[in-house]
Amino acid sequence: MAHHTLLDAHGPPQPVEINAATEESNVQFPRWAYAIIISMTLYTVLYASMKSPSFKLLWPCGDLTAVYWIWYFTPVLFLGGAMLAVARILKKSYETKRAAGWEYTGYTKAEEWLLENDEKVKAAEGGEGDDEEREAILAKKKEAEETGYVKLEDAPYYDMVWTNANLWKFPKTALLAGLAAGLLGIGGGMVLGPLFIEIGMQPTVAKSSCAFMILWTGLSGVIQYWMADKLGWQLALYFIMVGYCSGQIGQRGLKQVIKATGRESIVILLLGGIIGLACISMVVTGSISIDQKAQCGDYDFWTPSVEEFGCKYFEDYYYGHRR
Repeated sequence: MAHHTLLDAHGPPQPVEINAATEESNVQFPRWAYAIIISMTLYTVLYASMKSPSFKLLWPCGDLTAVYWIWYFTPVLFLGGAMLAVARILKKSYETKRAAGWEYTGYTKAEEWLLENDEKVKAAEGGEGDDEEREAILAKKKEAEETGYVKLEDAPYYDMVWTNANLWKFPKTALLAGLAAGLLGIGGGMVLGPLFIEIGMQPTVAKSSCAFMILWTGLSGVIQYWMADKLGWQLALYFIMVGYCSGQIGQRGLKQVIKATGRESIVILLLGGIIGLACISMVVTGSISIDQKAQCGDYDFWTPSVEEFGCKYFEDYYYGHRR
């Protein structure tokens, strides 16, 4: 089927599909992304406000106990739905580009690779050669048939290709980051940075993505404190000034170091160092806390308990003495 073309003033005519895909890729902040991010931020504020002891709109005691626990698990549905929506949009974009013959940096098109390696593929399918080489050739052939592209070895840069395999990596990464943040008490962005790099993002892109994500999670927290009338403008002003200045110093300084050395791996080193210090800090503070509780003599470390899900615990924790 022939492609309709548009005249390009800087080169030969390009297929309409290529121009459409290029125009889509050139949009740095698409509207659908903002719509999903803003919706998730507003939902997070609403979710926390409904459960907040400051408003007591939903409480796990009395007539609304069942409603409270239903609302408690709604993030699974809402955030899971947002995740599926993003996956569908990215998959559609990938399929459009693939149909238009889009060229991804760090990848070669399937038909080109199959044509160049036709003899090797036939030899591998015939059982010729050593096992390791044969498995590698057949794996690339499978990748070419399933995705329409083959990843080049040792390329200096790789575009994100939203194949099914890559799309599945992101929810797994997000769940792992959330689990680690909940268990260890650290920020999700700290965990997501290395995980983004692991699934193929460039270090600077991973760092910027985490910073952009923290902007929205931080905004939701500020709104919640403001609604509860617990936002002190002195502290807010202090953190804004310190955060802005330190962010500018870190960003500009890191950019200069990367430019001078040409090594983006410095970002990985910094992320690893920060996470390592955070883990050491958590171990020390956690050990001190456990030791203090053990000295009190009334803390059972080993017996499972559902006390923290009961009404008495909520009332006692939020309106009585702090445990």
